[in-house]
Amino acid sequence: MPTILLYLRKFKTNKMRKLLLIVALAIGFISNAQDREFKFDKLGLTDYIITDIPNKTKSEIYQKVINWIKTTYKNPESVIASEIKDEYVKINGVTSGLTTFSVLGTTFVSENKYTFEISVKDGKYKFDVLEIQDYTEPSKYSSGGWGNYHITEDINNELYKKNGDVRGRYKIAEKAIPEYFNQLNKSLLDYINSNEVTNSKKDW
Repeated sequence: MPTILLYLRKFKTNKMRKLLLIVALAIGFISNAQDREFKFDKLGLTDYIITDIPNKTKSEIYQKVINWIKTTYKNPESVIASEIKDEYVKINGVTSGLTTFSVLGTTFVSENKYTFEISVKDGKYKFDVLEIQDYTEPSKYSSGGWGNYHITEDINNELYKKNGDVRGRYKIAEKAIPEYFNQLNKSLLDYINSNEVTNSKKDW
């Protein structure tokens, strides 16, 4: 949108300037509206998504995030990599099936590690996937081990063929990665909007 606004100076009439400004704002609105969920395309995974939580302070949202972590992960103390109260929390998690690897024409499901960060402000929070790793079994063809899976840069040559089709080994990742983090975010949002409280505060 900033690029479009630069062209406003080239138009002599206020009418044309106003028309172009309206178009620019509309494009910006549509773009923002589309980033409510993660998706995977030729530029990789959506950088981050912002979710509105009307009428809740950042302190209330932050506490809900902490409680959600405690109810979602088996060992919440170990998954919290860092945090600043009422500002953000960074989470390290493990799962499987987000990515695959191939050996001699056979495709195997990978184990995965991931890191994401939840930042909070009054009335909203940001869900930012920072890193995904996948594990490749060692073999005589490869030393294997954990490696970073590129998600936030232009991976056109790696993920997609020249005709636009997804390369075979990445077909699972293209769907599985955004679906996984969209489900996590939905779980978090549902928890924030619920009246759920920690067990220590429930009647007993």
